[in-house]
Amino acid sequence: MDTNQARKTSERQDGTGAWLLHLDIFTDWLVQSNTLFWLHGIPGSGKSVLCSTVINHVQRLSSDAAEKILIYFYFDFSDDSKRSTENLTRSLISQLSSRKPYDQSLNETWKDSRTGKHAITQFMLLGILFSLLEHYIDVVIVVDAIDEAEDPQAVMKVIGQIHDRKISHVHIMLSSRWTHTVEVTMRADGAYTLELDLSNVESDISTYVFETVSRCQNWDEATQTRVSELVISRAEGM
Repeated sequence: MDTNQARKTSERQDGTGAWLLHLDIFTDWLVQSNTLFWLHGIPGSGKSVLCSTVINHVQRLSSDAAEKILIYFYFDFSDDSKRSTENLTRSLISQLSSRKPYDQSLNETWKDSRTGKHAITQFMLLGILFSLLEHYIDVVIVVDAIDEAEDPQAVMKVIGQIHDRKISHVHIMLSSRWTHTVEVTMRADGAYTLELDLSNVESDISTYVFETVSRCQNWDEATQTRVSELVISRAEGM
């Protein structure tokens, strides 16, 4: 499991995030052809934790369907290896290529690129990715925190190129803060869009705060309740 995925899963409070999985736009995104879903919100609104919830959900679905594949990538300011567009592409290829042996020439090209035997361009990497995506019946791609990439515009170009291939069984979910760069691509490609605000995360915030404050054993129940309500009232969706 990716370290970001493990950390975000551990940060998730039981009982939170499930509301997203039951929204019509989410279920439509997961079953309709060649779909995009953009989750955006202010820093601290829980985008990455919700992405981990989606990843865990799709992984459970995948365990019951051999041809349903989940691949994902977390961009991360704090990790240089998780900031480049090339590393995004390489990670998606690596996750797909580990599932099945494919065309020998394709495998050799990928193997050579990993060992440094031959240089490989981003264009060639995209060609490998497109070829691999064609081999599955159902592929879900989750990419978190695009705004933390070195070049968000380059990332969105890759996402647009995947979407423009019109591979019916590919479903892409992105998360980020609101940025003009991401919105332009999402609007042009008819993406499902969800903005995280107080109305849809208030319940999760309340659950998390009450659970956390309840661990303060030196406070009586009345104090715990007052502190929880004060924190929640000032959370403003964070």
